Amino acid sequence: GLERSTLMSTNKKTGNKLNSMDPNIVYTTKDYDKFKYIPGNREVSVKAGDSLAASIAEVGLIEPITINEKWQIIDGQRRFKSCEKRGLEVRFILHKGANLKHVKLMNTLNKSWKFENYLNIYRQDVYADAKPHYDKIHNFRENHTTLNNNLILLLLHGGWEDAKTHSFFPLRKAFKEGEFKVNNLAEAEIMAPNLEKLVGAHKNARGQNVPCAALILNSQCKGFDWDHLATKMAKYGHRVPGQNGLTIIDLAKALCRIYNLNTKDRKKKITFYPPKEKIE
Repeated sequence: GLERSTLMSTNKKTGNKLNSMDPNIVYTTKDYDKFKYIPGNREVSVKAGDSLAASIAEVGLIEPITINEKWQIIDGQRRFKSCEKRGLEVRFILHKGANLKHVKLMNTLNKSWKFENYLNIYRQDVYADAKPHYDKIHNFRENHTTLNNNLILLLLHGGWEDAKTHSFFPLRKAFKEGEFKVNNLAEAEIMAPNLEKLVGAHKNARGQNVPCAALILNSQCKGFDWDHLATKMAKYGHRVPGQNGLTIIDLAKALCRIYNLNTKDRKKKITFYPPKEKIE
């Protein structure tokens, strides 16, 4: 059954109907089957839940979880899971009308969400405008697992144009706010396998900076060949300079030198003319 707790009174039994509950009162129960996970919310980490359960077992559940009138957990999945695993009472409050958008807002404010969490939530039907774009991100990411998330967003949004500016903050901001648009899927599908070869060629090509520089070379240099660059990186990747303080253009120049290193056939060499736009 359910019990209510306030600072002014001892626990008293109350009805089971959520609509009759007072949103200003904290209720308690051990009837775990009543609670539901809302589709689109992040998955609960069992390991994290175990750690939290030990803390809750010692001092109790201090912060109640939040549910809506459908018994869906809006905030506090880990706390609920921890209580359930230890057989502890769940303290909860009712937030009528709360939905997946409230889930996103609460988790964004406490900065606990990862890339996957945002990707999952914007693929839900409640985000009708965002869903088609985030479905494409999901599928592209599943097919190109060696590329990091920043590169994936860069390729899908603008490719070479985004590589010029080498600024990932606007892309990540739009992604977290559900406003990211996939504008470049066809070209991204062409570029991704080439970048995967490069990333796999040498540890210094991992991350995002070297692939960005390579995208610039590809767009600016006549005769540029991805396989040739991957081969050179496999052999001379240790010569990629430390990237602290380097601009993306400096790194592109360094890649150009590696590309041409010990290339005897002059026709296979490339010449890099930096784009005229200001690069920061």
